[in-house]
Amino acid sequence: MALTVRFEEAAAAKERSKIAVIGAFSCGLSLCNQHTIVLYVLCIIPWILFRLLKEKELAVRSLLRLALAFSAGLLPYVYLPVSSYLSRARWTWGDQTTLRGFLTHFLREEYGTFSLVERFWMQSNAVVAVLAGLGLATLVSETHRVLNCHGTRYLEWLSAALFVAYQIYSNYSICDQRTNNVIDQFARNLLDSMPRDAIILLRGDLPGNSLRYLHYCEGLRPDVSLVDQEMMTYDWYLPKMARHLPGVRFPGDRWSPVGGVLPSGVVTFSLYHFLEMNKQKETFVCIGIHEGDPTWKRAYSLWPWGSCDKLVPSRIAFNPEEWIKRTRSIYNWTEEYGRMKTPFFIFNLAETATVPPDVKAQLYTHAYKLYKEIVYSQEEHPVNWHKNYAIACERMLRLPGTATDPEVLLSETIRHFRLYAQKAQTDPQRADIIAALKHLRQELRNLRNKKTV
Repeated sequence: MALTVRFEEAAAAKERSKIAVIGAFSCGLSLCNQHTIVLYVLCIIPWILFRLLKEKELAVRSLLRLALAFSAGLLPYVYLPVSSYLSRARWTWGDQTTLRGFLTHFLREEYGTFSLVERFWMQSNAVVAVLAGLGLATLVSETHRVLNCHGTRYLEWLSAALFVAYQIYSNYSICDQRTNNVIDQFARNLLDSMPRDAIILLRGDLPGNSLRYLHYCEGLRPDVSLVDQEMMTYDWYLPKMARHLPGVRFPGDRWSPVGGVLPSGVVTFSLYHFLEMNKQKETFVCIGIHEGDPTWKRAYSLWPWGSCDKLVPSRIAFNPEEWIKRTRSIYNWTEEYGRMKTPFFIFNLAETATVPPDVKAQLYTHAYKLYKEIVYSQEEHPVNWHKNYAIACERMLRLPGTATDPEVLLSETIRHFRLYAQKAQTDPQRADIIAALKHLRQELRNLRNKKTV
């Protein structure tokens, strides 16, 4: 954008030609970084050519120079087929050894060509900034022409300086993230929490990019194997990446919910078959598991492991005391926040599992104690914690022979349902919660009346 402005202000043909060549190179180079720049390139290139044509400076020779400069900017793409052919990169995207593979990558077809525009919408702010500058310059120029006052030039610089200073003053504290190491801390502690030789099935940008950076670039936990769930669904992933995962056994060429042989000869495998072939290793999923393949449910369960989950054979009985003790001190996403997964899992198990009444009561008790510990360990926490803890207190209240004082449980249920209703104004169940509070308060009054009799 700056070069465009410089081109517009250039007074001589030689200067315009020089800026046009630099701009052509910059356009090509920018396309190597992010495809959304094409939205600007498609507007800027025709305008530059039109201006050169209008000034009678667009000859065949100059056009060839611009084309060569643009092509020179695209030279980083030469690295892709070379790197793909050598296949030494422990992490890459796509197979560029063929023309079809190169074009697939170049056009971002696996993401959806140009579908990234909505994710990088802030790039349009660059245009707004340039237009604002041009608008200010035009306004000052017209003011100077009408008033014939030389002081307007100083006013232009002063207003621009004040505007920039105001933006810095208003937003610096928010934008200053020098001490924000939450992602680094998350990834380091997550890797540290893993047992030796574990397999981590990654999903999403946050765990995927942060863990890969520390693992591949900084050499943290070389014994751990990082396998990307989404990437395993592409034909190129395993042929390129499997050799760099020597501790992982793949039962085919590509992950697919329906295992078998495709007409192309590609052998697909399900997550169940993958887990069965890697029984000798502990396998975790971070964060979440691919919904398109439920085959793992045949013989495996997900147990909470901090912000991740561990895939455990279903034949192994869940021991809440042992699991709470084992996972209590491991790192959790945003530290304390991730601890909520364990009581939620235990509570859900009590709600859904077919178990004897004494086991169900034991699960409710563990969930209640964990919820209470987490809720009271922090002054500020997500509003849904109040609701979860209130429900856990209510379930404990209905358990026969509970050791916890029913008045305490009722009071806690009322208090945290009230706090939740106050803060969660948009919850569709808010009216039902308020109605339930009336019954709970009446129940608490009756209970206290019985104690005074």
